[in-house]
Amino acid sequence: MIVEIELDEPTARPRSPRRPGAPPEEEEIGFLEWGYRKVAAFAALFGDGDPGSAAPGGTLRTAGFSFARGKGPMLGQVSLDAAPEVSAAQATGLRGQLQKLDKHLLAHVEDVAGWRQRAHLSASLKAWLSALVGQATAAILDQDQGALMDSVMQYAQTDPRFQPLSQASLPAVERGNLLAAIRTPSLDAELHYLLLLAYAWRFHDADIFRQAVDSMRTGYGAERRAFHAFRENQVVTGAREAGANRIGLMTANDEPRIRMNVNNFLVRMGCGTVQLVALVRQQFRILLTTHLSPELANKLVSTIHLADAAKTVAGRKAADLAAWPNLPEIERRSAATRRWWDTLTMEKIREISLDDMFTGSLYQPTFLFARHDPEFAAEIARVPWMNALDEQAFPPVSDGKPLAQAIYERFSAGAPEWKAYFTLARQRAATLHTKARAQRLLLLLVTGFGPLKEFEALIEPLVIDLGRTAPWDLYNLTLYCDIYRLSLAFQRKVDEQRLFNALLARLPEPPHGWTDFRDAAEHFILCLFLNGSPVRRFQLDRMLERTMRWLDHAVYVARDEKMTDEILTLLSFLEVGTLADLVPENLEQHQFQERRRALWLEHARTFATDAGFADWMKLVSNALRAQTH
Repeated sequence: MIVEIELDEPTARPRSPRRPGAPPEEEEIGFLEWGYRKVAAFAALFGDGDPGSAAPGGTLRTAGFSFARGKGPMLGQVSLDAAPEVSAAQATGLRGQLQKLDKHLLAHVEDVAGWRQRAHLSASLKAWLSALVGQATAAILDQDQGALMDSVMQYAQTDPRFQPLSQASLPAVERGNLLAAIRTPSLDAELHYLLLLAYAWRFHDADIFRQAVDSMRTGYGAERRAFHAFRENQVVTGAREAGANRIGLMTANDEPRIRMNVNNFLVRMGCGTVQLVALVRQQFRILLTTHLSPELANKLVSTIHLADAAKTVAGRKAADLAAWPNLPEIERRSAATRRWWDTLTMEKIREISLDDMFTGSLYQPTFLFARHDPEFAAEIARVPWMNALDEQAFPPVSDGKPLAQAIYERFSAGAPEWKAYFTLARQRAATLHTKARAQRLLLLLVTGFGPLKEFEALIEPLVIDLGRTAPWDLYNLTLYCDIYRLSLAFQRKVDEQRLFNALLARLPEPPHGWTDFRDAAEHFILCLFLNGSPVRRFQLDRMLERTMRWLDHAVYVARDEKMTDEILTLLSFLEVGTLADLVPENLEQHQFQERRRALWLEHARTFATDAGFADWMKLVSNALRAQTH
């Protein structure tokens, strides 16, 4: 029986055309014009950070200007001339408009008018940097280098550090000071990129231009510079203030929602014996205490007191938990016990980035790329350029990230052979393991460098053969989970309910298949956290019941402490799921940023050629010439 999960792609709205014959009041304003206008009354207060994403610069009075293009916001002009104060009610209304607009832009990222409208709304909330990023994104989509420079050159006037960009010439020392200010680590990637471009244009500096392009086309991977996170409305949904790239677990303020999840969890794990239920409740209380508070944990999960059974596997685990946070005789304990102890509270999930959550790399990689594995080595031998990579670019064993970096460098250099391995994986004779490795590398490319359109064409069809008699292993499950993750990244629609029901049905049950269950379950749970389907909680409940049956088998049938430790580790992942309801919401916010980031990377790649600087300068000059006629 073949089950095909349909992937219907939403159609992006076309880019907004320029209005021919626009009236004079809508004509574009050249980015030199502000330099010749008389200083007008404009005041903006820039704090140290955001809520408004304002640039750090103190209070500044400078020329009245707009972030770009025509008078109406849909035509591109975003007025920052002493933006009027808005009431709390008005601000709430504006944030509501931003929320709706962001949902639209998530599905229609190339809507130029939508980005200009977003810039206008951000400016209304005095979120100047968000306004700049929105307006610049519209200019990038419109391939209008003049508009791009117009935006940043005018923005530079709002910060004393960057005002020297308005001067036609500067002494060498002042140029050095200006570059030092532009390279401030706290500047968002988009602002850093635009300021370097402005510097390159102003002083005809090809080296600075190449630095800007090289940094942006690689997603600022070497510098670890953050991309701008729209916070003026906690983008897309009511995501937590943890930021655009954090999971954002629920807190004590969400007690009613947490209580419902915890109660459901306790009911579902009731299928085990009293001893096992008491053990898991004991572990669950420690996790809730860590993430919430001891008082709330005690309210949510009561203690079950049992007679001492220290000679049993479950009794020894209960004794370990009673000694929390100090594991008895830790130096003598097995690796499985120490890993259980390290993951017991799932503290790392609070700091992990959504990139790592998205790839399933929480406490360990999904699987490793072993260069000398006979199967993998035979595949690589058919891709000469990959086979010739040194050990730094292609280590003997890795999680795949160095290899993804090497593929991206080949891609960004315009070498057609960059996708040779993906082409190999799409051949009819390709094994499932080959496809799994290829989709994992593709996912690493997308999370590292954005959902570029060239990558989308390499996603495998999401087709599951439920009639397959061979047992599923880690590669099977990872393949389908990675295709699902890639579908999320590119806003492809997936029947999540059928997909996860099919995957869950293939996970082994006691007494057979423990190794396959152990290898796949952790990554299945992390993948399930991304699921926005209404039945997500039900599927987590089914996974809990399956895991409790394995715990019963480990304690009472196998009597295997290592196996018990590994199952308790899986239960920690399921327990933290009671606090992870916000993951799909925050993931949506993250996707919004990633799709926008891909547009900026594509802009830089366009000019990453030997003639890139000359071509770009010519485009800017042509834009200037058009504005003066």
